[in-house]
Amino acid sequence: MATTSKIKDGNKDHPLLAARMKAQLLTCHEVSTVQTLVQKMGALQAQHLEMTQWAIGKRLSLCSRGEAVTAADVQKALEKGHIVRTHALRPTWQLLSGEDLLWILQLTGPAIKKTLFSRDKHLGIEEKEYVRSDKAIYRILEKHPHLSRQELITALTQLGFAMDEYRSNHYIMHAELQGIICSGPVSNDKHTYALLEKVLGKNYKKAEKLKNTLKDQAGVQQLASRYFSTRGPASLQDFAWWSGLGITQIKKAIAALGDKIMLAEDPFLKEQQTAGTAYYQMASNISAGRPGLAALISERLDANLQFLAAFDEYLISYKDRTAMLPAAYNKQIITVNGLFRPAVVEKGQVIAGWQVEKQIHKGAKTGLKIKLLPFTPLNTAAQKQILKLAEPEALAYARFRKLPLEALVMG
Repeated sequence: MATTSKIKDGNKDHPLLAARMKAQLLTCHEVSTVQTLVQKMGALQAQHLEMTQWAIGKRLSLCSRGEAVTAADVQKALEKGHIVRTHALRPTWQLLSGEDLLWILQLTGPAIKKTLFSRDKHLGIEEKEYVRSDKAIYRILEKHPHLSRQELITALTQLGFAMDEYRSNHYIMHAELQGIICSGPVSNDKHTYALLEKVLGKNYKKAEKLKNTLKDQAGVQQLASRYFSTRGPASLQDFAWWSGLGITQIKKAIAALGDKIMLAEDPFLKEQQTAGTAYYQMASNISAGRPGLAALISERLDANLQFLAAFDEYLISYKDRTAMLPAAYNKQIITVNGLFRPAVVEKGQVIAGWQVEKQIHKGAKTGLKIKLLPFTPLNTAAQKQILKLAEPEALAYARFRKLPLEALVMG
């Protein structure tokens, strides 16, 4: 009988796969709420909000003691300010715990500003102009609780700011990086901006307290702990890519963490260390009484296929993704302009893509049609097998969206 291994050219026994699936909360775990999951992971990339909702829902569906989570539950956490969407790493849209946002921005903001605002002199923007624009944006959103991007740009123009595409990007991004604004509620199918203090509500004081506590190296250590506990084993270069922090900062933090963090013990990964790439993981991730990656690899991964979101942290968290995504198929998941498509994973390795279409029927009834996108052509027997293995996950996604699954097909 044909097997799904025919649609990929990789090694499902690679020592990183089981360990990273476990760390990334893609196997059975005990994290049961949206806020706790986002806080534990530090941040999740959130370009495509619907997909990021699924990245959270997918992981929470694997909680050993949790109830079924839907997209509405994730949206409710956003509306209550338990989690926040803003630019915080690299810089891209991220979901973070509301309590964590200010200390993380304090850590990552300077490097982002240095990169993004290098054209300020050419645009004629001085620091005092940002002081003025930050105050103006605050006053505008104090009067109007949330505005779309274009509405905010129009309001700034009316106050006398010279606006073009570059200037508007700089003014709005600066206000985000200063912790003044963040993504607000969706209005008329458009994302909006709102004042961070209003979005967080009572959590804003907690966020300010953590900002004062987690300064400088204390913040780097905390972010490193979050990263390596939910992405490890990973290299320092992986963490630098994900966080945007400098290697020197990171090395100091690793040294300060002492025996809380350790080099991966698997023989293959030790060989990589000798070759120049060291893999780290938090000591707390090692099963009690069963040290090393061998314990993690021996734990059985789900035999069914898993649907990962676009921009899922399982791929985007790492600079080197070859263990999970064979190089031959890289372009079928990651586009030339850096967009990460939804991926199908079998035992830790990406074997195909997937996409979802809403089907509108008479009477305005809506359902879902999910297409699997294999990397190479499959014969009829292999197609039937992969569809059978994917069906539980397709149904789980439909339940998460609270929509019926109309069809699961090969693309």
